[in-house]
Amino acid sequence: MKRLVLIATVVWVTLPAAAAQAAFSAPQEVAAAGAFHRGFVAAADASGRLTVATRAADDPPRLTNAPRLIERPPGGGWADLPPVHGIAPRSYVYKTAISAAGDGALGVAWVILGRRTNSIQVAVREPGGTLSDPIEIAGTAARGVNHAAIAVDADGDVLVAYETGTGASHTGDQGQIAVAYRPAGHSSFIGPMVVDRVLSNPPVVALAQDGTGIVTWTRRQTLMAATIGANGAVGAAKPIARRVFAEPPVAAAGPRGAASVAYRVNKDTGTHGGTITHTTSVRVLGRPAGGTFGPARRVFRGSGFGYDLAFAADEQGRATLAWTDYTLHRARTGLGRVRIAAGRVGGRFGRARVIGRRDDSGVPISVAARNGHVALAWSAVIQGRRIVEAAAGPWDAALTPQLIASKPPVEPVAVAIAGDGRVSALWRAGQLWVSDGP
Repeated sequence: MKRLVLIATVVWVTLPAAAAQAAFSAPQEVAAAGAFHRGFVAAADASGRLTVATRAADDPPRLTNAPRLIERPPGGGWADLPPVHGIAPRSYVYKTAISAAGDGALGVAWVILGRRTNSIQVAVREPGGTLSDPIEIAGTAARGVNHAAIAVDADGDVLVAYETGTGASHTGDQGQIAVAYRPAGHSSFIGPMVVDRVLSNPPVVALAQDGTGIVTWTRRQTLMAATIGANGAVGAAKPIARRVFAEPPVAAAGPRGAASVAYRVNKDTGTHGGTITHTTSVRVLGRPAGGTFGPARRVFRGSGFGYDLAFAADEQGRATLAWTDYTLHRARTGLGRVRIAAGRVGGRFGRARVIGRRDDSGVPISVAARNGHVALAWSAVIQGRRIVEAAAGPWDAALTPQLIASKPPVEPVAVAIAGDGRVSALWRAGQLWVSDGP
């Protein structure tokens, strides 16, 4: 504890005076450094229950690192959930995904690298229940799987999408797109169903609170999407935009099948004074409830590069899109800015606005939304020091970033938000840390 206080004091002194008024708490340790590896993910449900999924320390005799789940109930302390069983010896867990909603609904998916093949496993918790044993939804017969994405709603419906047949890709990073859906109260998944047999990039999923959702992905410079019905019915894969490159899209789902999909386009536009010039734009496609996707609408265009893109929507379909753009000047110095645009899922988005400066390009922003509140978190470089920065407030309101006294994060920051708007930012810097906001 003494060391934690010393770290916080040093950072506060060296940062601008305005940071001293930040409403986020001093960092608190979630778990010690020896128990964690790269790739932690976190999510909060509407009640404020905060769950972190990570990989347990390697066990050299077995080379098995089963997922480790740590949870903090509202007003309580951190505690381990029961260990995940059923993972074969000499397996390796990686690329974990997590989603939480309602009062206790939780879904965790992970990819297992086995001795001969990969598999996808999922653990599910119903509202008010306990976490299930792992459910394998793809194994040896899939001939290679990768990049699982998961979403849950408040009732406990679960949507999973992943790449299958990745053995046909020489890098194993592309595959056919498969979808599985587990209705609330059921013990097994419907599917999986392959919706696109063309080798594709990783899928993205979103699920609304009525169980409808969307799966989206890119392949051969085409943006694809499949609709998910409230009963788990999976629609046909359809192209919704052309000339979209390999960078992953982001998606948000709203009630009665409403959906929005956003993507970024970076272009080289020529050469000026020996320097290559660029433009970046962010575009959104919307599908209103009961409707179809219209043409993409541009919400931002600027010179330079765009480096990340994040999307979140609350239960009523109020959505926030966030990204970083980085502008190069003639002196080849740069200026990065965090921008957001607010809108309704399936509808139009307002004008993009800057909420802060960011000179730490290429590291994804995390964004969360719930019950009319929105929160963002990212890593930033302030006076040569990498640190955590976060912003939170009502949807479509002016947000002011706050610096959080921290050791330098070594991977992307995660943010989670409860139904009352309480925010938690998490990052890994040796140990895993959390800072709670307003």
